[in-house]
Amino acid sequence: MIRNDIQYKIGNAPLAEVAVQAMSIINKMQDKPGNTGVQVLAAASVFVLLCERFGIDEKELFSLTQRSIRHSDVYIGKQQLDVVRSYLKEELR
Repeated sequence: MIRNDIQYKIGNAPLAEVAVQAMSIINKMQDKPGNTGVQVLAAASVFVLLCERFGIDEKELFSLTQRSIRHSDVYIGKQQLDVVRSYLKEELR
C-alpha cells in the first residue's frame, strides 16, 4: 500500500514535469548505447529501488503510473508524454 503522503504527491505530480524528468533519464541511458538489456534493467532497477526506498508496493505504483499515463489530459502532459514515447521508440534500440 502506498502511504497517503506519497500517493498524494504522485497523484498530483504535473505530467509535463514528469515527461521532462523522463527525457532526462532517457538521455542519460544513452551514455551507454548498444546494450538495450542493460538500459532496460537499469531503469527497472531504479523503479524497484525507489519503491523500496519509499515503502511503496511495486505493483501498486506500476498500476498508478499506468493510470496516470492513460488518463493524462491533452492540456496537462499528454503531448509531452507522447513525445517521450516517440523519443524512446527512436532513440533506444
